[in-house]
Amino acid sequence: MVPENGSRSLAVVVPVLNEGVGLATFHEALVSVLAGMTDYTSRVTYCIDPSDAETERVVRDLVASSDLDVAGLFLASRAGHQNSLLAGLEYSKGSDLLITMDADLQHPV
Repeated sequence: MVPENGSRSLAVVVPVLNEGVGLATFHEALVSVLAGMTDYTSRVTYCIDPSDAETERVVRDLVASSDLDVAGLFLASRAGHQNSLLAGLEYSKGSDLLITMDADLQHPV
């Protein structure tokens, strides 16, 4: 279903485990790409497997300060990469498009 304004919803699900050092850089690159996709309203969901305090702080800062719709799902116990993805997929259901990607910048955004 296309919203009245003609845009579709795009959800990006990112599993995170101890990525505090590079997460802000990843987020900046992702925002840059998403900003050019004017036919979509975007939401980024970071799914945090219990991580170090720096990672959790960075995610909380991104949620509070980003111009995009950004959410942080903080899992209660260690779930692993695949279960983190599943949590993000469940949270994002209803989106028109869904992308999953890792935050380690091993692949270009």
